[in-house]
Amino acid sequence: MGAEGQYPAQTCAERKEALYKDIIDLFSKGKLWEVGIEQCKELIKHHESTSYNYQRLAELYLTVSKYYDKILTEVRADSQYFRVSFYGAFPPYFKDRTFIFRGLEYEKLTSFNERLSRIFPRAKYMTSLTQPGAEIRNSLQQHIQSCTVMPLSDGLDKLPNKSVNETVIQFYRSNNVREFILKRPFHKGKKDKENEFVTLFIECTVHHTTEAFPGVMRWFEVSKTDSYELNPVQNGIETVKENISVLQTLIRRFNNESGGSCNPLTMKLQGIIDAAVAGGLKNYNTFFSEAYRKANPDCWQQTEELKSHMIALCKVCGEALKLHSQVCSDNMRGLHEHMEKKYREFRKQYGNPDDEDPYEPLKPKPGAADPPPPQLPADRPTSRHSGNVSSRPQSMVEDQFQGEPVSVPPPVPKKQRPTIRDRAQSSISPTVYHQNSMPETHSLGSISSSMQTQRQNS
Repeated sequence: MGAEGQYPAQTCAERKEALYKDIIDLFSKGKLWEVGIEQCKELIKHHESTSYNYQRLAELYLTVSKYYDKILTEVRADSQYFRVSFYGAFPPYFKDRTFIFRGLEYEKLTSFNERLSRIFPRAKYMTSLTQPGAEIRNSLQQHIQSCTVMPLSDGLDKLPNKSVNETVIQFYRSNNVREFILKRPFHKGKKDKENEFVTLFIECTVHHTTEAFPGVMRWFEVSKTDSYELNPVQNGIETVKENISVLQTLIRRFNNESGGSCNPLTMKLQGIIDAAVAGGLKNYNTFFSEAYRKANPDCWQQTEELKSHMIALCKVCGEALKLHSQVCSDNMRGLHEHMEKKYREFRKQYGNPDDEDPYEPLKPKPGAADPPPPQLPADRPTSRHSGNVSSRPQSMVEDQFQGEPVSVPPPVPKKQRPTIRDRAQSSISPTVYHQNSMPETHSLGSISSSMQTQRQNS
């Protein structure tokens, strides 16, 4: 192939590899190292099976190693996604069409709207998320409806729940996605003033884009839209599941990373077990009442599901509180003790009493069977004089594990071996007996008289 642009004259294989190298470098600049690793693996497969270029293989493996290290060490912000609809006097490419935009790093909706206003300075932004009427659609002015949407990723399903670094999960949560959900709360019927959660419904709209993000462009058109509603009980289930997911994410983050502030964990725990605004999860107690179940018989199975998720939330709160006791500072010890008290009340109300408390193991129930006594191994002697346990009477072995503990006799003092000096003194010194220690029949006088009698007889 002839020279073209920055590429010199080279063969087709060399040109293709040069293009791959530039693509990998661009993915690295965009901090999409996971995609760059996939491109490196394609080149590795080519060199391992076709060219056998080991020098190039070594360079590619070093690049893959460097990218894996950057995934775990470099800081990457989650890119937010925005749904933008154009109504009114827009060019045909935008008029009455909806797009999903991928924001810049750390970009919020207000900053995105400001950037969009530089392109359409005369446009007015709508404050409502409902579908506009014919008056807005056929207006001679420009109207923009923008809001934040959440990505629905399929990549999280292939990852296990535990032992995966949070940075890895973070990438699959917001990349390689083409489905986005928008949740709009509304009240159906008369709003309950005492507990607004009883009448709170959620309208969920799922948008499907023509291409997956990230892609060649930072925006793609919405090709399909699906909508459904969540009743109040289903909304409670989604809220509890979201709280469980956030707590598990914080637990993984503290377990995988050393140091760091525990304020996010403190705020989330306090918001769940001691909510100071709007009552928190206590508002869902109405769904468990007999009056609500009789008035909504179709929600009976959903209330049971909500109860099971509340039990699961209790367990995760116990694990998070146990972690919080290890990472919180001395200044927050008072707040931790307060949350511990609230956790006891929370677990007593929503937890399963038969489950073990992850924050503090349950004490054994009264009347439980005592553990069996330990058994001595058959081939181990109890002392150097008694031999094996099997040679001793069975009653003696059993008595050692019943009643009061057997007292151990004091050790027998070892007999000291006489030295050479002691033995020499004993050979030249006469043996002296204590008078009180000898019997009367063996006095000195009786011994001498007996010796004289033996001489006369002889």
